[in-house]
Amino acid sequence: MLFGATTVSNGGEISVIKGQEITVSVLLTGTGAVAVSYEIQSSGDGTNWVAVVKDSLTGTTSASEKFVFDAPSWRLRAVVTAISGTGAALTVLSEK
Repeated sequence: MLFGATTVSNGGEISVIKGQEITVSVLLTGTGAVAVSYEIQSSGDGTNWVAVVKDSLTGTTSASEKFVFDAPSWRLRAVVTAISGTGAALTVLSEK
């Protein structure tokens, strides 16, 4: 979905089966104080995207979280809406 993003950006979309259980792992790394705001977005057509998860992570050197939800539509992507800190980088992975 998103690998080592260091700026506000959209990750690549993944195809899922609507209603399929998806596990998402989010990892923020950097040096010292790091912070990120991000969204997991869903789309039925690949053009119109809606945030299904909006969250923030903060930490010293790293922070992570993992969650499970049922895919509300056919496509998912991760979006960085804000990121700060020395070398701050966000990775978002999904498991079907």
